[in-house]
Amino acid sequence: MSEKTLRFIGGHLIGPLSATIPLATLRVSSSKLVIRSFFAAAELKASEVTALKEVIFIPFLGQGIKIIHNQPQLPKTIIFWSLKNPEKLIQAINDKGFVPEGVQ
Repeated sequence: MSEKTLRFIGGHLIGPLSATIPLATLRVSSSKLVIRSFFAAAELKASEVTALKEVIFIPFLGQGIKIIHNQPQLPKTIIFWSLKNPEKLIQAINDKGFVPEGVQ
């Protein structure tokens, strides 16, 4: 039986590629995090993520989480935009059991 994942709808910035809300999804299990849209995707294991940081440009409209990672094949900038409070989003990810384990 496979582990159930958390799923959030939002937008993303993966390097130069941007998708607006609601064109991207964030799926989280205890071992990996996947951001996907029609034209870009980023999949990271907990060992590849060093931190999850809150990003707030415009409250409610321009907020999300920045995924700090050590995966050289992926763009340095990976942000998942959400209408959900970034602090609560990070808490939900942590509650699922996903804990960044990577080192910079």
